[in-house]
Amino acid sequence: MVKRLIAAFILFGIIGGSKSLFSQEKNARNDRCISYMERYSRYWKLDSLAKNGFRELMSDLVLKDCHFKGQKWADIKKYLGKPNSKFSLHGSQYYRYRLNYQSKSIKDIGTLLVDFEVDNTGSIVGFSVFSVDG
Repeated sequence: MVKRLIAAFILFGIIGGSKSLFSQEKNARNDRCISYMERYSRYWKLDSLAKNGFRELMSDLVLKDCHFKGQKWADIKKYLGKPNSKFSLHGSQYYRYRLNYQSKSIKDIGTLLVDFEVDNTGSIVGFSVFSVDG
């Protein structure tokens, strides 16, 4: 019985430790994302029409590995600048940024976009990179 209790404590310690390591790894990844965004914010903002390719490159190299859920929108928005569009849906505010330039219209097939969904407390509750497919 004592051996089972000891084994259970060890098992819970390992599981708890691995969750802690995962959490630390996720936090470190987010810190790197914020660091990159801070460093390259100027170039992101200069590519507001997504014509020079910087935003698409940034999405490939940085944004796909970032976990923005739970972070405050104000902390992220300062690095991204003004969105290409914003709209409300089901009680959330969406901020949309264009990542590439296919044509003048943001709705044309092949246009790559990123959406940040923000709730009424100012926290990011959703994040997605997607291509307009018609």
